[in-house]
Amino acid sequence: MSDTSYIKKYDKKADELFGAGKYSETIAFLQPAFEEFPEEYFDIASHIMMCYREMGLIEKCLDVIEDGLRQGYFFALQWKS
Repeated sequence: MSDTSYIKKYDKKADELFGAGKYSETIAFLQPAFEEFPEEYFDIASHIMMCYREMGLIEKCLDVIEDGLRQGYFFALQWKS
C-alpha cells in the first residue's frame, strides 16, 4: 500500500490542471493513478470524463463509461435540454 493518498498525489493537481483548461495534461497526469490507486477508479474515471467532455470528445467519454461498467461501476448521466 502506498504511503501517499490519492487526494494528496493526484486529485489536487488534477483539479489545478483542469481549472487551467489543460485537459489533455490532466488526462495524462491521471492515467498512472488507475494502477496505483485502483480503489479510486470511479473518481479518476469521472475526472477524465470531465476532461473529454470539455474537449468535445464524447466517444472517449463513452469508452470510459463502458470500461467502468465492465468493472461493475455505474455512472449517472445528466442530460441537458
